[in-house]
Amino acid sequence: MPEKSNTPHDDFFKKTFGRLDITKNFLQSYLPENLREFVDFSELDPRPISYVGKSSYYSDLLFKSKIENKKYGVYLLFEHKSYNDRWSVMQIFNYLARIWMREKRTKGVKKLSFIIPILFYHGGNGSLVIKSFAEYFDQNIIMNYDLNKYLPDFETVFYDFSNDSNLKVLGDRRVRLTLKFFKISKIKDITVVYEEIISFVISENGVDRDIFYLGVNYLAVSREEFNYYILNERLKYKGMKKEADIVISAADKLRTKEAKRILLKQINFKFGNLDPETLSIINNAKLEKIEELSEKILSVDSEEEFINYIKH
Repeated sequence: MPEKSNTPHDDFFKKTFGRLDITKNFLQSYLPENLREFVDFSELDPRPISYVGKSSYYSDLLFKSKIENKKYGVYLLFEHKSYNDRWSVMQIFNYLARIWMREKRTKGVKKLSFIIPILFYHGGNGSLVIKSFAEYFDQNIIMNYDLNKYLPDFETVFYDFSNDSNLKVLGDRRVRLTLKFFKISKIKDITVVYEEIISFVISENGVDRDIFYLGVNYLAVSREEFNYYILNERLKYKGMKKEADIVISAADKLRTKEAKRILLKQINFKFGNLDPETLSIINNAKLEKIEELSEKILSVDSEEEFINYIKH
């Protein structure tokens, strides 16, 4: 079975919605009223991804809670899609079956838990996305032969955060910022992306540092044309020094990570693996030191000489 790709979009989704505070506020802001009354948010509990199954297909995020009367459990299953995947609902159906099959094997279980499938989408043209299992079948044949009762069916709770969607950005400041990054992630003109970020920061009168940092890195990794330094200058020009500093901090960290990767590749090519102590020194070094070592390794003749240079 092919492995589900870990795209920058998936990574950002898991880093943000993997935080209980963000998921809880999102659900409280967006779930239909009947579901908000149904779920006990005070007992929302993240579950490991592996709970769904041992195969390489897995849901993006899974949470469990109690329902109002505390008698039964309820799962909230998130599936994130940054593009229109025709078989998303089929994947979700597979996850539901796996969870229930595991419960079936649990001693003493007589009733299965409820599962609310949530499809979080931002790939554009949301009206074309399949949102219910029934859409996989020919509806005319179903109606002509009254087949509804013989077919499995469920609907997803569908949220479209594409830039062309009319769905409003709700929630607290961290959730709003997270959703804004998803909404602008697919805008073709990167200049418009910069403008959207700046306008949002102005409208919010500042942003959460951690989410802004993650979001800027998300755009940098997912958009080849994104430039930290252009965004930094535009933020500074608008008087947003705090946000401009966050952008530069994100850029420096990414540069350091890439410089370390290149240095370790040089070391491995020239000397093989170094001892753990030396590797620890390299991993904790700042960008200037890493760049210095990348130049030094070109001129040293032996591993011993290079290690001595690192340690002194």
